[in-house]
Amino acid sequence: MAGQPGFFDLSDRYEALSAAGDPLERLAAVVDFEVFRGPLVAALRLSPRGNGGRPPFDPESLVFLDETWVNTKMARLYGWSPVGERCHDKAPFRHWKTMTFVAGLRLAGMTAP
Repeated sequence: MAGQPGFFDLSDRYEALSAAGDPLERLAAVVDFEVFRGPLVAALRLSPRGNGGRPPFDPESLVFLDETWVNTKMARLYGWSPVGERCHDKAPFRHWKTMTFVAGLRLAGMTAP
């Protein structure tokens, strides 16, 4: 796209706006915006909007739950053995089981059921 200005070529855009008579430049010549800086900073400091008005969490009361599982179908059906020897191991046959484990992690340590 030769000849087309890039998205981040702000200096060219600002020069074009100034040449066309940017109304914000005329307004900035009349109004001193620094007068509003103090009240705006104080208002933004007093109204934290990140937590949505909720009180802060107590870290001692938080519990992070984690669940993991294993299935006996995941047993290896093939293996390695020395040359000339058979590979022997045990695996369930048609008696597949799934085992799950749920644990809670607190600030003080693990909480298991």
